[in-house]
Amino acid sequence: MAHYLNCLSRINAPNQKYDSIETHIVMDDAFTVSGSLNTHAKCFIDLCKEILNNATMTQEIRMAYGSEILVTLDDGMLVYLHFKNSLKVKQGKRWSQMMIMSWIIDTKRDSVHDPANAYFLTCDMDVSFSYSSIERLLDFMLRKPSVGGATCRVFAEGSGPVVWYQMYEYAIWHWLIKAANSVIGSLLYCTGCFSVFRLKALSQVIPVFSRETENGADYIRKDLGEDRWLSCLLLKAGWLLDYCSLAEVSVLCPETFDGFFQQRRYWIMSTFANTCSLIKDFWNIRHFNYKLSVFYFAYLIMTVFFMVISPSVMIWMITGAVYYITNSYAVVPYLGILLMALLLIYIAICMFTLPDVHRAFAKAGSYVLAVTIFILTLLSLVHVCRNPRLTLDTNDPPHDLDKHMEISVSMVYFIIYAGVFVGTALVYPKEFLCNLQSLWYLLCLPGFNIFLITYTVVNITKTNEGMFE
Repeated sequence: MAHYLNCLSRINAPNQKYDSIETHIVMDDAFTVSGSLNTHAKCFIDLCKEILNNATMTQEIRMAYGSEILVTLDDGMLVYLHFKNSLKVKQGKRWSQMMIMSWIIDTKRDSVHDPANAYFLTCDMDVSFSYSSIERLLDFMLRKPSVGGATCRVFAEGSGPVVWYQMYEYAIWHWLIKAANSVIGSLLYCTGCFSVFRLKALSQVIPVFSRETENGADYIRKDLGEDRWLSCLLLKAGWLLDYCSLAEVSVLCPETFDGFFQQRRYWIMSTFANTCSLIKDFWNIRHFNYKLSVFYFAYLIMTVFFMVISPSVMIWMITGAVYYITNSYAVVPYLGILLMALLLIYIAICMFTLPDVHRAFAKAGSYVLAVTIFILTLLSLVHVCRNPRLTLDTNDPPHDLDKHMEISVSMVYFIIYAGVFVGTALVYPKEFLCNLQSLWYLLCLPGFNIFLITYTVVNITKTNEGMFE
């Protein structure tokens, strides 16, 4: 929180180009049973007084949802501190966003000079940002009136092996996936930690966004992934979502294996549910959103398809690597059976033990697979270095190509695949050092795909593991 308040104090620079910036901070579950502010809320108020030392702060004002304190910074920017009472307003990020969005739409829409260019920025408390990031996102939205929401380049911040994996993963997401989405139609979703939405677009979807959940699928789609649900509604309403690579922020990501698995379980479930919703209604969406082409529809289907089959793809890749090294099919079936047995054992563990045991087994299994992949990679490189020749006989059919290639077709594919990422990194020279984490990413990828997807599916009914709340 201190990190966020320090960033906030630097926003309203004297030379800013926009009319006004108003900040709203919502604190969930801020009251005791007796109706007074709890310890966490009081600590937050003291922290605001300490960091925003030149600001003036009003007394606590009772509101329908709890209470409010208005802070005026020395340069005139208003900061509203909203403290929610869980007995009056439901807990959760979606309900906090809905409460503030509805209040702004109802009270501010008529008072702004240009309603078409009024914006709502969502920002988590663990994000580091600067005024230039906000300015670039707003400039981006001004240039594209058909865009209802825009997100920026997010850097993973932290230390440790789990963070190294996420650093390269975030880089791939933004270098390739988000950039490609912008080209073929629209982003699939705007990142909830730091994204700008057009107030006009929000006013169209807020009635649906604020609907209560009716069943389990509704809960996964709406409450576990409020950013994805909001993005899905904007696409259905005819707005586009886009990516601005010039705006940059960093976010504190999970540093422990347990925290990483808990976070990704929510992400995977909500992404899957909202993507399926888009696929189901795609042909109706195209009537309102003409830029969403058939290629975008194919991309949605592939996203869901590869999300489902990723564990089996990882098993296939490992067995393929062993076949390439040994050049014998004798070992491959037994290795495949061993890996599938490992997966079935993990499913049984997830069904009959506690979540802590699930993650402990997944952690051990992921590291074992990482060591296995490292050994297989070294053996593959040794095999290539010892046999660098490439001879082709044009009389042989295409399926016999591997017989004449000491560098196998799989290795050629891997070299091309790796070249794509290295070439992409050259386009972003400032971020080229992200490639240092690429080896660790590739080593962890099989284990995380095999265990994380399984962990997510088996624990789909778990909603209270602490990380999300």
